Amino acid sequence: MYAISEKNKTNLVQEFLLSDLQKDNFNPRKELIAKNLEKLRMSEVFAPVIVGKYKDKFFLVDGYHRKTIVEERAKNTIDAIIYEYENEWAMKTDAYSFNINHGERLTDEEIGTGIFNKYNYYAELGTP
Repeated sequence: MYAISEKNKTNLVQEFLLSDLQKDNFNPRKELIAKNLEKLRMSEVFAPVIVGKYKDKFFLVDGYHRKTIVEERAKNTIDAIIYEYENEWAMKTDAYSFNINHGERLTDEEIGTGIFNKYNYYAELGTP
């Protein structure tokens, strides 16, 4: 289950302007994986990326490799599914959820970093 509520979750794919994405990076990986990029370079069609909408701004939640290839091809749009979020942490949680096993599994270090960051987030709020 993802961090967003069901009422804000749709599977409607739409064409999305890359220039509308914020520069913030929620990718739990430290860097893109070369073999994933090479495999995608051979493809013409990709699954849509996941874009998060929070406070009228758009953030890439899942699809960093696909976005990179689309930019390499000098395109200015990408197919996307847009989810609305109530807070930034929910987007980060979904970024980990989407990436934990698809493509290449997150490393134990990447998973540990996500858990540590979530703990610190809640510790700062003073809530469990």
